[in-house]
Amino acid sequence: MWWTLALLLLTTAGLGLLAWALLVTHGMAYAALEVLRPREMVVAPHLDDYVRALLVAVTTNVAVALALVWLARRTRARRWHPIAVGVLAAVTAVVLAGSTLLLLLGISPIAFVLAL
Repeated sequence: MWWTLALLLLTTAGLGLLAWALLVTHGMAYAALEVLRPREMVVAPHLDDYVRALLVAVTTNVAVALALVWLARRTRARRWHPIAVGVLAAVTAVVLAGSTLLLLLGISPIAFVLAL
């Protein structure tokens, strides 16, 4: 369980970095489109939307990781090495939390990954 808590700190920082990067990218795209096409209706980035999406994603991250560790302690996975359980729980949780973050911002997670 301790490995999961340590990895939760890293994944939460990663989610914060993702939200910040998306906000900066949205702001830059908004500014560029305002200069290039000032008559077009371009939606400005709203900080409240990004904060709300980040809070929901962090909550999802923590809840899923702790639930997976709880389940692992009650199944055959209790014989696994604690690092393996922690990594598996953290990776699964951050994938679900990242997808939640992207969906709340109106971005398709599949399209986001394919665009990388």
